[in-house]
Amino acid sequence: MKTKRLFILGAVALLCSCSGGKGDFDASGVFETTEVIVSARGTGELISFNVEEGWALKEGDVVGCIDTIQLSLKREQLSATLAATQSRVLDEERQLASLRP
Repeated sequence: MKTKRLFILGAVALLCSCSGGKGDFDASGVFETTEVIVSARGTGELISFNVEEGWALKEGDVVGCIDTIQLSLKREQLSATLAATQSRVLDEERQLASLRP
């Protein structure tokens, strides 16, 4: 009895949800795209990669080389910035000594 009621209720819901409209689209158009290749140069450019699928590798095997020049230059720049920032830190003892009689 409950199954029959559920079936009838489902059929009524299905019939009510179907519209007798023309089936017009809300919107239409053409989407144009531009393909962009994004490389991971932020951590270094891959110079060489000498490995094939199926090779058995051991720990410590060198399979590629990454150009780390940009990373080392960035590290040097950050070190220089840190040194410049630390040189501007106030030395209270020196300032107080100049104020004392």
